[in-house]
Amino acid sequence: MSPSGCRPLLQLLVANMSDTGDDVSTHKRGNKESNQRKRKKYKREQVGVDIDAEACTNLAFEEYYKAQKIVAEENWADLLQSLRTPLPMTVRVNTTRTSSDIIIKKLRADAACKEITWCPQHIAWRMSNQDYHSAKNEVIKSWIQGQNQGGGLWFQEEVSMLPPLLLDVKPEHYVLDMCSAPGSKTTEALELMHSLSPAKFPCGLLIANDIDTKRVNNIMTPRVRKLHTPAVAITVGNAAKFPQLNLEDESQLSFDRIMLDAPCSGDGTLRKEPSIWRNWDVHSAVDLHSQQLKLLMRGLTLLKDGGRLVYSTCSLNPIENEAVVLAAIRRFQGRVTLVPSKPEGVIAAEGLRTWSVPDPTVPKGKIPTLFSKFEDVPQVLKESNQKRRPILKSMFPTYEHADEEPWAINMIDSLKHCIRINPLHNDSGGFFCATLTKRLLRTDADYSDNVSRSSSANPSHKDVKIIKDALFTNGMSINILSKDDISNILDFYGIPLSKADVLHFLCMSDGKGNDRRITVASEGVLTLLKAFTRSRNALKHKQIQFTTLGVRVFRTYRQDFLKESPCRWRPCQEAVVLLGKICSRRRVLLEHDILLQLIEKQSLPLADLFDFQDNSRVSGMETICNGHVQGDKSPVQKIVLGGAVVGTLAGKESSLVDIWVSCVVTNHTLQTFVSKGELNGLMATLQAILQHD
Repeated sequence: MSPSGCRPLLQLLVANMSDTGDDVSTHKRGNKESNQRKRKKYKREQVGVDIDAEACTNLAFEEYYKAQKIVAEENWADLLQSLRTPLPMTVRVNTTRTSSDIIIKKLRADAACKEITWCPQHIAWRMSNQDYHSAKNEVIKSWIQGQNQGGGLWFQEEVSMLPPLLLDVKPEHYVLDMCSAPGSKTTEALELMHSLSPAKFPCGLLIANDIDTKRVNNIMTPRVRKLHTPAVAITVGNAAKFPQLNLEDESQLSFDRIMLDAPCSGDGTLRKEPSIWRNWDVHSAVDLHSQQLKLLMRGLTLLKDGGRLVYSTCSLNPIENEAVVLAAIRRFQGRVTLVPSKPEGVIAAEGLRTWSVPDPTVPKGKIPTLFSKFEDVPQVLKESNQKRRPILKSMFPTYEHADEEPWAINMIDSLKHCIRINPLHNDSGGFFCATLTKRLLRTDADYSDNVSRSSSANPSHKDVKIIKDALFTNGMSINILSKDDISNILDFYGIPLSKADVLHFLCMSDGKGNDRRITVASEGVLTLLKAFTRSRNALKHKQIQFTTLGVRVFRTYRQDFLKESPCRWRPCQEAVVLLGKICSRRRVLLEHDILLQLIEKQSLPLADLFDFQDNSRVSGMETICNGHVQGDKSPVQKIVLGGAVVGTLAGKESSLVDIWVSCVVTNHTLQTFVSKGELNGLMATLQAILQHD
C-alpha cells in the first residue's frame, strides 16, 4: 500500500519505534542476538546460597527502624528473622489468555504450589524458595519459566499485585501508570480492564510511562505486547513533568485512575536483594522524598475529580511513605483524601501516625540522630549543598495551625487508611500502599465522563497547524486509515467491516514515507494522540515520547520476500489472538499435536497439512487457496502465498484455549513467523495441554 492511500493526520516523534518485539525466528534478525550476548547477565544473590543469613545484618538499619516502631517491640526479632530468609517464588496467571484455566489447573495440581487466596479468580500462586529450586521440582519450574516467557503467566511479587486491584479499573477508564517499568503492575491493570469489558476490547486507555528508555524497550514493551491489547500507549518521559493535554473542546484530558509506584530506596526488598544489607543507609530516603512528592503532586493534578490514585513503594521508610502522602494531602487543602482500601485476606498494619527524620550527614553504617520536629533541625541541615539534599518540613508529621483549618482536622489520623505490609505479615516483601481520591467539586449535572473526552475522526485545521509548527525531523509518521485505505487487507484476511468498526487502524511509516506496520487502537488511544497534537508545549519540549501505540496487527514483508503475494502485509504475533477471532480467510486450525509439531519444527509441508485435513485433523486449508477451473477439468485449488493465522482445532475441553501463531504460506510450506521466546512459551502451553488431555 502506497503512502498516498493514507490520510495524513499525526506526525509524532516516536522514541525507538523500531522492530523490537516482533522478531522472526526463521528470517533475518540483524544484530539483536549478538547484542544480547554482549550484555552482562545480572545474577541476583540469594540468602543461604551466596550470602549467609548471619551476614544479613546492619546495626544502623535495625536501630533506625526500631525507633520508627514499624512493628511492635515484641515482634522485632520475628521481623529480622523474616528479612533474613529467601522470598517465595510467586506468579500471576495472565487472564487475557483463554489458556488461563489450563494453567490454573496445572498449578493447582502441583503439591508445591499454594494459592494466594486474597487475589481474585485463583490467578496468584506461590512456591517456597526451597521447593522452587529443588531438583525434584525441576519439571514444574521449567514449565513455569516457559509460561512466563510466552506470556501465559508472569513472575510477580505478591505485594506487587496489590496496587492494580486497589485501582478498581473499568474498561472505559483513562488510566495513567506514571512509573511503570518493568511492567508487572501495568499488565495486571490491563488484564483487569479486558476481563471486565463485554466487547473484549476496552474502549478506554492505559498509558504506561517510565523515564528509563532501556527498561521500557528491553523489559516492559515486550511484556505488554503479549497482552494483544489495543488500549495501551507506552511512553518515555519524566512523569513529574507529564504534560497537560488539551481535548477538542479545549478542556484538559484528565485520568480516571492513576498508579504511581514511586522510585524508592527499596529496603522492603531485602529478602529478594540481600545485598541491601551491606549498602543500606538513611541518605536514600531523604534524597528521594522530594522527587516522590513531586511525582505524587503531578499525579493528583492530572487526576479527574472523583478519580482514584494509588501510591506505592517497596520501602519500609515513613519518609518515603506516610510523609509523602501527608504532604500531598496538606498541599491540596482538603480536595484529596485517603480512603480505606485493604482487600479482605491481606494481613497488613495501618500507616504510621508518628515518625522521626534522620540526620542525612551521618556516615554509612553509623546510627543517625533523629528529629521529631522540623524546628529541632539545625539550620545547616535545612540548606541544600552539592553532597546532599536538605531536611524538609514536608518530611515531618507535625503541622502548625492544623487545628485552625477545618480540612486538616483528623488529617494525620487518616494515615491509618494506608496499607503497610511487613515481611512477616504474608511471608512476602515489605510494601507500602495508599489509595487517594480527589473530591468532586462540580455537580453531577455539570459532570460528564468519557463522552467529553472522545474526539471526532477528522482532524481540524488547527491540529494540522500545530503539527507543522512542531518541527520534528526524524519522527515516525502516523496516519489514521479509513476502511477503504485497508480494503486490500480486509479482503485478503476476510475481516468484515462490522468487526473492524470498533477499532481504529493506524499506519506507521518511517521518515521517508515507507509503510512499515499497521496497528489498531482503542478510542482512548486515538483521543490521546489527538490531544497530544493539540498540546503545543508537549510537542515542542518533547515532554513524552511514544514507543508503542495500541497493538501491531500487520507488517510489510522485507525486501523481495514473497513478492508474488497479492497482499504485502503479514500478521504480527502480538495480534494473532485478536485476528483469530475476526478473520474468515487465511485462518487454519490444527489439532494440538500438529500445532506442536509446527512450533517445534517452525514449518510443515503443505502437502502433509492437506492430508491431515482429509482426516479431519486440520481445518481451513481452503482459506489459503483460490479455486479456479483449468479447461474442462474439475475445479482445483491454487495456493495463495502470504500471511495466515494458525490456531487450535475445536473438539476437546482444551479447545477452549486460544493458541494462535503468526505464519506465512510459501510455495510448499507453512512457516511460523514468531520470535524464539514466544515459540518457547507456546510450546510449553501446548505440552501442558497434551498432558492434561
